[in-house]
Amino acid sequence: MHKIITLISPAEGHFNPFVPIIIKLIERRHEVICITGRTFKQRVEDIGATYFPLPEKWDPRDMEIYDFFPELKQKKGLSQVKYYIKHVLFDPIPAPLDQNYKKPAWWSEIEKDLPVVLINQGTIAKNYDDLIKPAIGALKDENMIVLALPVKEGKIHNLPDNTFTEPYIPFGNILPFVDILVTNGGFGGIQNALAHGIPVVIAGATEDKMEVAVRVENTGAGINLRKQKPSPENIKNAVKKIMSDPSYKQKAMELKAEYAKYDAPALTVDLVEELIEKQMSKAMT
Repeated sequence: MHKIITLISPAEGHFNPFVPIIIKLIERRHEVICITGRTFKQRVEDIGATYFPLPEKWDPRDMEIYDFFPELKQKKGLSQVKYYIKHVLFDPIPAPLDQNYKKPAWWSEIEKDLPVVLINQGTIAKNYDDLIKPAIGALKDENMIVLALPVKEGKIHNLPDNTFTEPYIPFGNILPFVDILVTNGGFGGIQNALAHGIPVVIAGATEDKMEVAVRVENTGAGINLRKQKPSPENIKNAVKKIMSDPSYKQKAMELKAEYAKYDAPALTVDLVEELIEKQMSKAMT
């Protein structure tokens, strides 16, 4: 048994992928210390790890990332990526299904025999006018169920009858029901969608999203709208194209098969244990 410290950026898209790795480390009888934001304290302790808080000046808690790092909002393209890497990721350094999750009252709607489209803007770029509102407008009259995440309660009014919003649903719980993901191209959301064989429509031009969009486009598993703020017509046409052309689903399923070849948490823990053994061997020689 070894003591292992994990440092996780305090955002859902960074914390959630770490959960299965921490669980696997604990299953192998390692002691895990997790340093992250205060909003994740209970979840860290629930999976059996020891929690330590980030320093206050690096912990946004419930603040939007662009409010906590206002300089980030002023930058674009590569300049923004560089700023994010240096000041958000490096400066602070000194899934499985979520069963603690309660299904909303409308959950039975997604279990009906209708296509389900998930609109997701991730955990950083949260301007609803960029993608969520145009996508809701684009699909309001379609014979499908539309889910929009994350949307804070009371922030979008007069929703169409086929549309539901939530501030948070674990991907592991919702993605098995989803047919198409409409997204701004967040890395975590894309990885999760393709691992479930879900084709995607991407509209994003901040952080790393342009690169992610091009990569998905090249696989044939999605459509890249090549803009930050697509029109409702752009979105509707892309969704209908994916629904009518089976090649997108086929490519997504091929990628799902590739993902399934790898047990990421187990491989990660294998590498951690290998690194520990090498360091211990060096110390003994």
